Amino acid sequence: MEPSFNKFESTETILAVLGALVAKLINLKKASEIMGLEPDLLLKRLELMGIQGSYLKEIALQRP
Repeated sequence: MEPSFNKFESTETILAVLGALVAKLINLKKASEIMGLEPDLLLKRLELMGIQGSYLKEIALQRP
């Protein structure tokens, strides 16, 4: 079963993670862990939402 952005009870978590990610407080790997998604899938979903994530992938690849 794939986690979804549509679950009402997780709206706060989603918004907090997206805010922290865009503000560069957390990296793509950490955001993926919190959301329960693979980094590539999270990146695709962010792009579908209009959040440019190319810099996120570059940062994630640079960090161990």
